[in-house]
Amino acid sequence: MKYCKIIFILISLSFLYACSTATSYSGKPIVNNDIREIDLIPMGSNKYSLLIRGNIYSEQSELRAQFRQEISGICGLNYEVISIDTSEVEHLGYKKPILESVFICK
Repeated sequence: MKYCKIIFILISLSFLYACSTATSYSGKPIVNNDIREIDLIPMGSNKYSLLIRGNIYSEQSELRAQFRQEISGICGLNYEVISIDTSEVEHLGYKKPILESVFICK
């Protein structure tokens, strides 16, 4: 019986971890708790790829605000956005917004 309780607690904690908010690379708090993922990938020569994903309650405007916060935390005020795309991914019938960008710190 003890083992069943331990297994139940571990499974419950894994669900809570899966629903946690993302970690910001800017050093500032996340703009909105609905933002689930922030991936920053260095591409060399001060060039970066950034992906921000929200959950079903997120708005693209929140993802854009998080993007501005991330890019200013990484580059300050001196940067050039090469591309920025917004889209949605569908998971279990729910649409989740995504923002993808490539930028250069100058």
